[in-house]
Amino acid sequence: MEAEHADAGGERGARPALSTGRRFGGLLLAWALLFAALPGVVTPDGPWGLAVLGIGVFGAVALRPAPAGRARRAFLAAWLANAIGTGATMAWIWYVVPFGLLYIGFGMGFYVTLGAVAARRIARRFAPGVALAVAWAGFEVARTVLPPPFGLGWFLVGFHAHATPWLVGGARVFGVEGLGFVLAALGGVVAELLLDRRVRRSTALLSAGSLAARVLAGTLVPAPETIPGPRVLLVQPSVPQEVKQSTDFVAAERRAASQTLDALADQPRDEPVDLVCWGESMLAEWLVEPGVEAALAAGAEVPEWWGDGFEGRVAYWRASEERFFRRGLLRRFPDGVSFLTGAVVLDSAGDRLVRRNGVVLFDPAGERGESASKRFLVPGAETALGFERFAWARKLAWRAMGYVPDFSRGERTGVLHLATRDGRGFEVAALVCFDNAFPEAFREPLAAGRVDFHVVASNEAWYHDSFEMDQMLAFSRVVAASTGRSVVRATNSGVSCVIGPDGREIARLRVQGADRSVRGSLAALVPVPVDPLAHPPYVDLRDALRGGLLLLVALLLGLSRSVGRSLR
Repeated sequence: MEAEHADAGGERGARPALSTGRRFGGLLLAWALLFAALPGVVTPDGPWGLAVLGIGVFGAVALRPAPAGRARRAFLAAWLANAIGTGATMAWIWYVVPFGLLYIGFGMGFYVTLGAVAARRIARRFAPGVALAVAWAGFEVARTVLPPPFGLGWFLVGFHAHATPWLVGGARVFGVEGLGFVLAALGGVVAELLLDRRVRRSTALLSAGSLAARVLAGTLVPAPETIPGPRVLLVQPSVPQEVKQSTDFVAAERRAASQTLDALADQPRDEPVDLVCWGESMLAEWLVEPGVEAALAAGAEVPEWWGDGFEGRVAYWRASEERFFRRGLLRRFPDGVSFLTGAVVLDSAGDRLVRRNGVVLFDPAGERGESASKRFLVPGAETALGFERFAWARKLAWRAMGYVPDFSRGERTGVLHLATRDGRGFEVAALVCFDNAFPEAFREPLAAGRVDFHVVASNEAWYHDSFEMDQMLAFSRVVAASTGRSVVRATNSGVSCVIGPDGREIARLRVQGADRSVRGSLAALVPVPVDPLAHPPYVDLRDALRGGLLLLVALLLGLSRSVGRSLR
C-alpha cells in the first residue's frame, strides 16, 4: 500500500488501495463532471464549479494506490478512462476525422495519466491537494510545450473561468495557466475532503492564496484604457461544409458577395464601416502570391496530386482575383472600406510550391497586402505530417474528407496593416480557426511589437451546431483579457462576435436568437488601446510562468520517492 504524509505536521497514514474497476469508474465520473462543465454542454458558458468538483473527484481516485501487484493494470485502466474523458472534450471532431478521436483521447489521456502518477509520487511527501494542483497544472503545460501531433493545447482547465470577470482579470498577469492552477488547487481541497474529510493547512493556504492572487492581480492590473477603433462588418454567410467542398461553392461565394453589399448599403451614414471581414477560406479560388510564376518557370516542384496543367490554373486564379475584387466586389464598396478574408494562398518555398491557410487584407483601392498564415494545423484535416507523399495516405484522405491535407504552416502570426478613412492606421494580428486555441499565437506578435487588435477568421461549419463553438468563445475571451486586446471573430457559420480587451463580449451576431448556422451580418466598433505598445504583464511573463511551473513539478518529484513505488 501507499504511505502518505499528511502535512508539515508529520502525521503519516496509510491510504487503502483502490480496485481497478472502481478506479476506472471513479475516473469516468470525474470526467463526466468535467465534461458537463464545458461551455455549451449544460450551459452556454459552462459552470466552472463543476470543473473544480471534477478535478476533486479525479484526485480522490487518482491519489489512491493500486492493490499489490496490480500497478500496471491500474495504469492501463486509468489511461483508458482518461482517454475516454479527454476524447469527449473534443467529441465534435467526429464530424471531420472520426479516427482522430483515438489519437486525441489516448494522446491527451496519456499526459493526464502521467500527471496522476506524478501526483501520487508528490503526495508521498506533500499534502495530497498540493500534489494534485501542481501535477494537474504542470502536466497541462507539458502537453502544450510540443506542437501537434506530439502535444495538444486544446482546452486547458483555466478556460473554464472565461465568463467570470472577477477571476478572468487575473489572466492579465497569470494567463490561462494561472487560472488553471487556481481551479486545480480548489480541486485539491475537494479531493482532500473526499479522501480524508479534512483539508491540510498547506492545501488551504495554496488554494486561498492562489485565488486571492488572481483576484488581486485583476484589480491592480486593469484592462488597458481604450478608444474607439475601426468599425468592422462581420459577414456570416453560413455555407455548409458540403457546399464548400463542391463546385457549388463558386455560387455560394457570389451570394456572400451580394450579402455583403446589401449589409453595407444598410449601414447608417453616420456610422461608416472601415473593414469588412469574411471567415476562413471563404474564396472559391486560390490567391497567388508574388513570385509563384517565376518559381514555376524555374522548375519549382508541384505536388503531383494537384493535377496537370497547373500553370494554366495559376493564370486563371490571377485573372479571377482581378475580376472578382478589383473590377468586381471591391469597386462596389463605399469609399474607404477595406476587406479581410480567409483564403487558400499559393506560395513558393525554396524549390517547391506550397499552399497555406491564410488571411489577406485588401485596401480600399483593391490592392492586396502581405498575407498571414495559419500557424497551428489540424493533424489529419490540414496536415498529413508528410504522409501525403504516399499514395495510400492520399487515398485514405480522399475517402475520409474528399481532399489531401497538405497545407504548410506559418512560422509566425501575421500582422496586417489597416488604414482607415480618418487617416488612422491599425496593426491587426490575423489568426485562423485552430490558432484560436493557442495563447502563444496571440501573445507572440504583441511581445514583438505593435498590435491594436486580433482577428480570427474561422470556418466551423465542419462541426455543425456543436459545443466546439462555445469552446472557441472561451479561448477568445481569455486571450483577449490576457493580451489586453480586442478579439474579432469572423466566421462562416458562427459564432461571429467582438470581444473587448477585458474579456467581455461587446457584440455577437444573432438571427432570431440563434448565433450559429445562421446567415447574417454584424457591425461593431472595436476598442483599441490608447497606448498601442503597452500590454499586460502576462505577455512578457508567460514563458517564465510556464517554465516555473514545470520546474516546480520536477522539484517536488525530485524530493519525493520513485515513480515505481508510487504505483504500488
